[in-house]
Amino acid sequence: VMKADQDTKITRLIAGMARLQDTSNAFGLDISERVRERFCTLEAKSLESRRNEVGKRGSKSISQR
Repeated sequence: VMKADQDTKITRLIAGMARLQDTSNAFGLDISERVRERFCTLEAKSLESRRNEVGKRGSKSISQR
C-alpha cells in the first residue's frame, strides 16, 4: 500500500513539473538542462531506492513472522 502511495505522489510531482515547464515555456522562460538532468537523476535514484526498500521491507516482514 505504501509503495502505491509513493508512486501516486511521484506521478503527481512529475505531472506538476511538466505543467510548470509548460507554463514557463508559454512565458518564454526556459528551465535549464542542468535542472532537468538533476530532476531525472533524482527520479531514477528515488525509483531505485524505493525498489531496494521494498525488498528490505519484504524480507524483514517475512523474518518477523
